Amino acid sequence: MKFLYIFLLFSNFTFSQTTSIQYTYDYLDGKTKPIYSFWKKYVELRANNNLSYKNMWENGNEDLLISLSGYSPNFFEMYTNNKLLYIKPIIDNKYEIASMFYWIQDEVNVNLISIVKYIVVYKNGEYKLENFLENSTQNWNKKNVGLINYFYPKDYKFSIKEAKKANKFIYRLNQLFDLNNEKIDYYIAENCDKQTEIIGLDYIATKGLMKECGYFDKNKNILLSTYYAGEFYKHELIHLINKKYINSHYLFLTGLSVYNNSPKASLGKSTKEVFKEFSKFIYEKPDLKLSFTQDFPKINNIGTEYIISAILVDEVLERGGLELLKEAMNTINSDDQLNDFVENVLNIKDQNEFIRKTSLKFEKDNFKFKIDL
Repeated sequence: MKFLYIFLLFSNFTFSQTTSIQYTYDYLDGKTKPIYSFWKKYVELRANNNLSYKNMWENGNEDLLISLSGYSPNFFEMYTNNKLLYIKPIIDNKYEIASMFYWIQDEVNVNLISIVKYIVVYKNGEYKLENFLENSTQNWNKKNVGLINYFYPKDYKFSIKEAKKANKFIYRLNQLFDLNNEKIDYYIAENCDKQTEIIGLDYIATKGLMKECGYFDKNKNILLSTYYAGEFYKHELIHLINKKYINSHYLFLTGLSVYNNSPKASLGKSTKEVFKEFSKFIYEKPDLKLSFTQDFPKINNIGTEYIISAILVDEVLERGGLELLKEAMNTINSDDQLNDFVENVLNIKDQNEFIRKTSLKFEKDNFKFKIDL
């Protein structure tokens, strides 16, 4: 999980895809002008969902800034304006570029959405893009522990104990959900701001606000963690399940990500802690109608889908164990299918009543998770 809830603050003001690109400097010399033209082409192709933009990447790489930032739709597809801020030489034939996305509210108000950074290289007579992550972490320490390749700053005190716990957990996931044993690239940044900076996202609306954050890119097997979450970020590692059950209704996958006894199961809090907050919240709102498929209410701007989906996962395991859960993840992908499953297989006729009643048991000291994650 990452920064999607902040994105909603801007969604009502987005009118079109990126339509213009400008350069802030008064000059472009012989070296920077072709780079500017190259970037302009990339922005235009992405804004129009033209997949030929992929050919502009070195060695067939993908845009990790987009896949690891968690924004959907991404910056290129949503925002009205893009301005190239600078082109900075790094070494021979390699440049760092910075660019900002923004929208114009009115004649006097301009709203900054993001500042992004990329690496442009000139090789074999043509320009190509490289991911900023590779450049920003090239001097970090690297350590392999089992299935995980760890990358972390030199001042970070690495815990081999936690790394071994993480590997044990991955093997457990592989066993339970019939997953493949694939290597993970695991980056540990100092905090949430540093986490976005290493991927080239120099500014977003959440800057300075987030204490706990992380992300798992299932396509590239890259996990982003922080000093706070460390070598064993269970919530994000559980998303390895997403790689196999790609068509599952997202509530099953979301519920599994917090269905564990970790003290940091959800945004740095235990499952018991978040359910106490949830129970208090819904007690104070008796008229609020809860369900597994309607809009989920927010508590302090955080969506409750993680809480409600954990209730769903628990009930599926109660009725049919892990086999029923895996069957559901393989066959259910729409809200209509989920509602049918809830009513006819789980025999839940009143979702609001069931969610309110069941949430109370998660707070109790004797509550036990039905699978060991």
